[in-house]
Amino acid sequence: MTTRTLDTRASSWSSRIIGFLVATVSVLGLVAVIGVVAALAGTGAYYEMNRTKSGELDEMIKTELPIGVAGTHVLSVLDAEGIQHGPIEASRADDLQLLEAGIPAGTTMISAVAVNKGHSVSFGGASMNLVLDQVNVEMRFVLDDAGNLKDYLIYEEHTYPRWVSFNSDASKN
Repeated sequence: MTTRTLDTRASSWSSRIIGFLVATVSVLGLVAVIGVVAALAGTGAYYEMNRTKSGELDEMIKTELPIGVAGTHVLSVLDAEGIQHGPIEASRADDLQLLEAGIPAGTTMISAVAVNKGHSVSFGGASMNLVLDQVNVEMRFVLDDAGNLKDYLIYEEHTYPRWVSFNSDASKN
């Protein structure tokens, strides 16, 4: 029976360098992936903590705009708060939020929107999609025949959705 011995010579310097480079690139790649995931999670968390939410605006409206105040006062409060708005005008027939609330087209109202800068980041769906979403707060101030605040609607509107798919056959836009 013949016995074999393994070659115990030291590896050549070139194979040591290649091994070191492969290990370094692997570690740097892993660090980059972890960094991207952490940045996305941090961005989404920051956006969610700092964006204007419908509940906050509802509280502001309840304290600063009681039912019965003049429509011009509503406009001045919206200006003071930096909230984008339109003029006092008749509602359009395609304003689904008002129609769903039972308010007929042609009702005197003021439309306003609190635009949030940035995007909410979340993971969802069976194919693990990354969702970038901007959430604005829409408001409709309904006025009576005398031009005074009669009622209001407030809701969050999700706009500019972007889907980044981790599944090659899933495509959503």
